[in-house]
Amino acid sequence: MFSIILIVIAAIAIVVGGLFFISVRNTRRQQNEHNNGKPSYDRVSVTFNWPPYLMLLGLAGLVAIFGFGSFYTQSPNEATVKVSWTGAVVGHSTDSGLHTKAPWEKIARFDIRNQQIGFGTTAQKGAVAFFPTKSINVTDADGIASSIQMNLQFSIDPAKVVDIYNQYKSEDNFINQFVISRMNTDVRDIPTKMHTLDLITGNTIVSQKSTTAAKDEFDGSGLIIDAVSIQDINYPKSISDKYEQAAQSAIEVQKAQNDLNATKISSQQQVVQAEAKAKANQELSASLTPQVLQQNYIDALTSSANNGGLIVVPNNGGQIINLPQAK
Repeated sequence: MFSIILIVIAAIAIVVGGLFFISVRNTRRQQNEHNNGKPSYDRVSVTFNWPPYLMLLGLAGLVAIFGFGSFYTQSPNEATVKVSWTGAVVGHSTDSGLHTKAPWEKIARFDIRNQQIGFGTTAQKGAVAFFPTKSINVTDADGIASSIQMNLQFSIDPAKVVDIYNQYKSEDNFINQFVISRMNTDVRDIPTKMHTLDLITGNTIVSQKSTTAAKDEFDGSGLIIDAVSIQDINYPKSISDKYEQAAQSAIEVQKAQNDLNATKISSQQQVVQAEAKAKANQELSASLTPQVLQQNYIDALTSSANNGGLIVVPNNGGQIINLPQAK
């Protein structure tokens, strides 16, 4: 629109300058005819008069407008939509470099890669464009209110920029009126199915569920979800302190349970070992039959005799006395 206004002003300057220039020439010719008493068709030169300069200024303005207003550059991270002065889309481009357009056409630009929306957060490394907004207020399954701080990383499908422009007229409108609004709704729904303690300790779970919900929500819209990262879930201090104590108690209970389980396991091992030993003794006793004892007796006598020993067997039986051989 600004280019059109400049073109109109330059055209008016040329027309007005031309009319004044013609008027001045006619006046000079009439004066010459009157002074000489006869018509004069000699060219009248105007050495200094502002109408010719006004014409030159208008022509220079037109040249500048058509020269500088007919080119634009596009970066590799952009897609552009070319819009006429009536608001109609007349073309779009996904190619980087130098492009041409009519001076009365405007260019709507869309960043198509590495964009971020910060819900109560600051920009993360690598963001091409960053849109800050408020954190998301939520209520969990226990009726406790909190706020979620998160980053949404996304891209825009270059093939969809014309549709996005036709509906929202700019990238900022698309982000603020559509994306941020829908994300607030989707994320608010997730904590309603989670208890407070689960939500306090469940950043990763909420991130995964938020990513899945966002991908379903924006499918086919031109917005490509790269990642949803939960930075923090903020409860009132009284609530967070209470649940920190509960978490510590749970840790202590679990530790005690683990110690008890370890003691039980140790006791069970001792019982098993005692039972095994008793069973071994029982089996050993059962194996000492009279035949086995008699064989052991014979083996002892044989071994002693082989080693030159003297064996005394009392008449009344009983013990065997093994006397060592004199040297």
